[in-house]
Amino acid sequence: MLRAKSKISEISNAIENENWDTASFMLKTPEATLVTDSWFQKKNAFTGNILLIHLACSMERIDKGFLQQLLRKNPDSIQKKETGYGRLPLHVAIRAKAPDDIILYLLNEFPKGASVQDAMGRVAMHYACSNKSSQFVIDSLIQACPSSLYANDSAGGWTPLHVAVNIGSGEMIIRTIIKAAPDTVLLKTAKGNTPKQCCRDSTIMNILEAAEIKFDSKPEFRNISSAEMQEQLHPSRQSTDLSKPITIVKTKRIESFRHVS
Repeated sequence: MLRAKSKISEISNAIENENWDTASFMLKTPEATLVTDSWFQKKNAFTGNILLIHLACSMERIDKGFLQQLLRKNPDSIQKKETGYGRLPLHVAIRAKAPDDIILYLLNEFPKGASVQDAMGRVAMHYACSNKSSQFVIDSLIQACPSSLYANDSAGGWTPLHVAVNIGSGEMIIRTIIKAAPDTVLLKTAKGNTPKQCCRDSTIMNILEAAEIKFDSKPEFRNISSAEMQEQLHPSRQSTDLSKPITIVKTKRIESFRHVS
């Protein structure tokens, strides 16, 4: 056990110093498989317990070869959440602004990761929007899980579109999200704000207004009663059970991102 802890310390230090060749060499030892499945703490970077893959993904200049080596030793680690904020390696990598090829690799290895919410109710798309990820990353996440665009976080009920318009993600990304999920322009935060009310850019404001008008003109939208519409746009929030699979509950015109009860 002491040897394993010592080995974790050595490899984690190499990761933090971005000495990828050294870290890779140490993973070739007999204890490597045990080490990649051992939880440890790095209080300067994480609030809870992590695996080596979480630490590696928190490095902006992560080496893809080393990441692949980690997953060969412990394939299941890509599905494990760090215990502080319940984030997957995918969440961690996007927050760290890892290169696009790293994000795509993690997504290809675990496509369901795009639908997983962390302890704050946020999916990978929330972090992609808040960190102004590339159009390529945004497109890849939508392709992996279109319904994640309806996820609202537990902090304020913000969807990825709320985050994107507030942070100023760019016209193309805003248009991409609206095209994939048109009715998200009407979703409200816990304080009752639509994406337009969270927007600080006049050009993006015009895009949102045009999308609202286009959606408002649909007959099926006009025929929905006010009370019913409010429940559909702002469903009652329940505590999120991250251990349960996500399903999409379809209403007359909107899909709500919820968990199976």
